[in-house]
Amino acid sequence: MKKIWEKLKKEFFIAETLRYLIIGLVTTFCTLLGAYIFKNIFAASSVPFFAKNFATLSTAMGCIIAAIVAFFGNKIYVFKSKSWKPLVVIKEFFGTLGSRSFAFVMLTLGMNLFVDRDILHLVPVFQKHFGWDEHFAQKVVLFWIFRLILGAFEVAFNYIINKLLLFRKKKTKKEDSVLESSEDTQKENGSEE
Repeated sequence: MKKIWEKLKKEFFIAETLRYLIIGLVTTFCTLLGAYIFKNIFAASSVPFFAKNFATLSTAMGCIIAAIVAFFGNKIYVFKSKSWKPLVVIKEFFGTLGSRSFAFVMLTLGMNLFVDRDILHLVPVFQKHFGWDEHFAQKVVLFWIFRLILGAFEVAFNYIINKLLLFRKKKTKKEDSVLESSEDTQKENGSEE
């Protein structure tokens, strides 16, 4: 019985992870689509502030749209949180927004340090060993290496925060009593053997 339970837990975790990755792809698409739409709106704006800062503003709007999509996708599809009580929804929504904002800041900081500033001094290594020019080594190779590495950390960080803090399933008293009785039964069966 224990082997079956472990197998079900593992399959559930894998299914949940796949659902999370699907929502991740959807939110990535929404980020890009939102940034594209708002880029056109802000770039064509007659307000100088919007026209001058169109790239930053459109990226921010894309991230806000992605956070909203991620919240609903994670709540309904990935973690299947059933409660729509206002306090629960507020906690989950602002937690999602907070974790995604923190991850975004860490991603931006990481890209600045590892690509723009090249604190690991990898560009000269690429130039020496592969003969790549500075532009290609930094703007293409280094950019994509660290974008993928940091992106993987971002996904893992958001999953852990969502799973352990935001959409954590609370056990009811009934579930606790069923769990305790099954543990007692396992102990009794184990002592008889």
